[in-house]
Amino acid sequence: MRFALIDAREADLSVERTCQLCEVSPSGYYAWQGRPASEHQRDDMIYLAHIRSAFRESTGTYGSLRMP
Repeated sequence: MRFALIDAREADLSVERTCQLCEVSPSGYYAWQGRPASEHQRDDMIYLAHIRSAFRESTGTYGSLRMP
């Protein structure tokens, strides 16, 4: 979670400074970046793509109760 935050803030702050604020090492961040996505993360990305597609097809009217 911290590494994802560092990744998102990279345009605003240096990696070293953000790592310092998050109390992680820059080497740990760079190691995280080089790792392939886990099977669980890949499954989550597939599910998210399906959810976003269904939301677009419903013209943005489907909420959590109406999603298939």
